[in-house]
Amino acid sequence: AWLAFSGLESISQLSPTIRLPLRRTTRRAMYAVVGTVLLTSPFLSLLSINLLTPAFKSSQSERFISEIASLSGGFGLKLAVVISASCLLLFAANTAIIGAYHIFLALANSDFLPRVIALRSERFNSPHIAIFIATLVPVAVIVATEGEIALLGEMYAFGLLGAFVFSSLSLDIIRWRLGRRDFGFWIGVFTTAMILMAWSVNLVAKELATLFGGALTIIGMSIAVGVRRSW
Repeated sequence: AWLAFSGLESISQLSPTIRLPLRRTTRRAMYAVVGTVLLTSPFLSLLSINLLTPAFKSSQSERFISEIASLSGGFGLKLAVVISASCLLLFAANTAIIGAYHIFLALANSDFLPRVIALRSERFNSPHIAIFIATLVPVAVIVATEGEIALLGEMYAFGLLGAFVFSSLSLDIIRWRLGRRDFGFWIGVFTTAMILMAWSVNLVAKELATLFGGALTIIGMSIAVGVRRSW
């Protein structure tokens, strides 16, 4: 839910077109994001707990919101929720693929990955190899897990929380090096500590996701180090 609402990728991709001054505009956008999450997420959780039956909650965890819509407004509202959620997931997948191949390009240009990854198509001038890898890996994961939603969710949480930990920690380090010791700095440290605690719990509670994510991370780091040394 936090990733869906955060808009971090959207803000980074739209930064060249954000209205000036950037600091004020992005601050207002993120305040709106935080307010939306604080209003909707607890409220939807409360409705899920109180309106849905125990049998449904134990077996249909991926259908909570659509079922609440069905109970509240009938089939029409349920269909609207499913369509809007499907569109959001499609946009999120597109954003993830775009972000992934941009990272591949940055790593290849920095000699952490083979330069062949950064090659561009003569016809479309697009990084077709990077796009192919960024698309193939998620498809392979879905095939390997047979599309099991719970397992995919656990693997997703591993990467998402880990990314949030390093992003938040990076901001803390930047503020420290800038000499900031104000209230904002300590709020950032507190936020990093909370995310780190959540990730630590996830590492222990979701053993299979930790094994897969850890193995994938080690393989990626080994490839990067090997390529770097070869250059």
